[in-house]
Amino acid sequence: MVRLNRGRELKRQMSVGEISDRLSRLGPLSLLMAAACVAVSPFWGIPFVTTACGLSIAALSMQLLLGRRTT
Repeated sequence: MVRLNRGRELKRQMSVGEISDRLSRLGPLSLLMAAACVAVSPFWGIPFVTTACGLSIAALSMQLLLGRRTT
């Protein structure tokens, strides 16, 4: 990740753990959004991609309705 700080460029790399921590703060909605983005992307032409996305969206939605945390 590159950040600009007062005209100077600072380079900072993020680890997978940092990304995971930041996404976990967003909760299960970020997972729903990721599955939805894959479902409407050009990957819909690959067999079973939309089925897998639909099933994951349904499972995450059920967990949200039941009040369970997924992360």
